[in-house]
Amino acid sequence: ILWHNKEVLFHHSLNTGVEGNIWVCTTSPGVYLYRGKKLEYRDDHITKIDVKSGKILYHKSLTEIFKENGLMNYVFGFKNKTYDAGTEDPFHVNDIEPVPSDGPFWKKGDLLLSLRHRDAVFLFRPSENKILRIVQGPFLSQHDVDIQNDSIITIFNNNVSNLGRLSSDTTLPLEYEISYSTIIEYNFADSSFTELLTPHFKEHKIFSTSQVLHEFITGGLCYIEDYENGIQYFMDDSAVHYKMQSKNKTDNRVENPHWVRLYENIDF
Repeated sequence: ILWHNKEVLFHHSLNTGVEGNIWVCTTSPGVYLYRGKKLEYRDDHITKIDVKSGKILYHKSLTEIFKENGLMNYVFGFKNKTYDAGTEDPFHVNDIEPVPSDGPFWKKGDLLLSLRHRDAVFLFRPSENKILRIVQGPFLSQHDVDIQNDSIITIFNNNVSNLGRLSSDTTLPLEYEISYSTIIEYNFADSSFTELLTPHFKEHKIFSTSQVLHEFITGGLCYIEDYENGIQYFMDDSAVHYKMQSKNKTDNRVENPHWVRLYENIDF
């Protein structure tokens, strides 16, 4: 063990930034003074860690980011009031995806932020403290944003509604016609959305209310984690080429894959 940082609560994705340091989702209690009353809630942060020392290099709360960008509706917005285990959780950041190179819509060092409880992905520039674009569309409770080229990103759409719920209970109060997740492609050039691999998601009933991961690899294959059912897939448009359910050998319980890393062309 080279270092150990326990200053804040770290969760969800860990991604390498352009300088080789680590961007990670973190959480701490948020308190906001509103009309003379203290409002307490879960306030998520985006945090950069020095990979050599473990020291925090950048740490900023989403409340501060939205306030400084004139977007306090994303803090106090009424329509997306959500709860986790009794705690008000307006953001629930679950992925920070660093931009590796300049493009027509972003610069090297920008960040794509996935906020599950806002059903939104934000393009944020830490160097200028600016939210450059807000992506909302045909997705719900999304996780895992990936950059595919200089204008296209993909989003794992969990497709989960919290309508009528005040807890983490996944029971919906009405018959819900969507029973599968999807991958959504978003094009920054024309703001269009495209579903990918949907026939396979329908056929195999790939549906996870939380977590999950997708990653396109060499040759066009896409790796999919069905977190809740403990199933991993490799697929492309033509077929599902590999499917494996992870189970505990002793009692046959499902093991949940959790943000698995894929390595290509590395000599171990």
